[in-house]
Amino acid sequence: LHQAAVQKARETNDKESLHLLLGKLGNAYRELYDDTAKALEVYKEALTLAKHLQDEQSEVTLLGAVGITSFHQDPSKGDSASYIERAYQLAKSKQDNVLLSHITHYKGFIALHLEKWEEANLWSREALRLARELYQQEPEATTNLFFSLLNIGEAEKKLGHLELGRKAREEALQLASEQQNVLWEAYAHEGIAEIHHELGKKEEAQYHYQQALELFYENNALSDMEILVQTMKEQNYSIKRKDMVLA
Repeated sequence: LHQAAVQKARETNDKESLHLLLGKLGNAYRELYDDTAKALEVYKEALTLAKHLQDEQSEVTLLGAVGITSFHQDPSKGDSASYIERAYQLAKSKQDNVLLSHITHYKGFIALHLEKWEEANLWSREALRLARELYQQEPEATTNLFFSLLNIGEAEKKLGHLELGRKAREEALQLASEQQNVLWEAYAHEGIAEIHHELGKKEEAQYHYQQALELFYENNALSDMEILVQTMKEQNYSIKRKDMVLA
């Protein structure tokens, strides 16, 4: 459907519609088909058009999309950080907190995966601050709010600040429950279990691991479930339902 609309916009030389449709097509390639190479190709074409149209809001969004997709494709490539930084500087110059919320979240995510714990904590807390401000009026801010809390939990855990990490993940669990997002609840339970394991609180860790496992199972999140089962086995936690014991 997106491809047909893109083709029509090309034929009519409707650059305004074309760059928006290409952005949506890139999202589909990345999120639905897990085709980062095709998503990057489409995002970059859309970015060129956004610059030509002098649409700075779209430019920031697309710079961020190119940067984060490039990082997912190959974290060792340095160009992902340069795209994200350009997006950040442009969003900052526009004083657009909605855009800044997304870009600071990306910065936190990338730093976390590069094991730059202090930097990850800094950017994730900035993303969290912005998401809190936007939470009531911008529904999309809820996603940044949740995942920033998870990222803060991971950064604080790696920095040895286990109670701060637990607090962030428990807030994430509360938000997930309020949003009735069962998969988010599973991620939060899993994160809380990791903290309790680090603290030597085996009973609490068992409870939260089991909650996460049940929720992954209910949502047919098989890859998440397999990873969690392996973690529980390695850490000597019991898997109470036999139909969950995966080979």
